[in-house]
Amino acid sequence: MKKQRDLWGVTIERPLAQAFIYGPCRIIGKTWTPPPGMGGQLVVVHAGKRIRDGVFDWLALNAEKLAWNAPPEESCEEGVLGMARYSHAVSFSEDPWWAYSFGPYGLVFSEVFPFREVIRGIRGQTGLWPVTDDLRRRCRQAWKEAGW
Repeated sequence: MKKQRDLWGVTIERPLAQAFIYGPCRIIGKTWTPPPGMGGQLVVVHAGKRIRDGVFDWLALNAEKLAWNAPPEESCEEGVLGMARYSHAVSFSEDPWWAYSFGPYGLVFSEVFPFREVIRGIRGQTGLWPVTDDLRRRCRQAWKEAGW
């Protein structure tokens, strides 16, 4: 019997999670880096409960540079928005999204795969967190429904 590869989740604060899944953001600031050998793996992307004070003002002021207009706060839902392919970590980037990256490391992703519907009722965590069997099943179904 083939062993399933571990599947990990990452929580990103809102609305940065929306910019990441539905917009041009491909770098996320963190205080940690994934373990070696994770490059190329898919990661579940969870939009966390937290919304940093002033983030919508910052996004509005930088909309042209970022090439993205933030949606209204009420449309930035909490939950699993999709999946992304992790590429590598950096300690500096010229990417304009790096300016909003809190943390000494930037996690760079090469591809994103938005789901058609947000998977609600999921509690994220700090760092990489193991995806439960139930969430894995729900993500597999959402992946198929999205046509990936």
